Amino acid sequence: MTDETLDLLWSITNGLLPLGAAFAGLACDFTSNKLGIRNAIISTNIFVLIACLVNILSKYLNSYLMFMISRFIHGICVGFFSGLVPLYLNHISPLNLRAVLN
Repeated sequence: MTDETLDLLWSITNGLLPLGAAFAGLACDFTSNKLGIRNAIISTNIFVLIACLVNILSKYLNSYLMFMISRFIHGICVGFFSGLVPLYLNHISPLNLRAVLN
């Protein structure tokens, strides 16, 4: 593999995490309304486990494409957690501390 190809693949791989986070951030509202905030966080944890398994398999199978897929799935998880956790904290906080936690 040439240096230019390696640089291109590495750049695409690093860009997949923020891309997945952006897509998931847009879907947070729909997901939290459909599943509920708590169930959406639990479902996102399942995606974290799937992404970790794909990441581990990519090393043993020497597949760069699987590593790219795992980065995208991790980005989706980051986007969901970034949108869902503040909502969850807002819902579970007592009324007198709500403004402090936001």
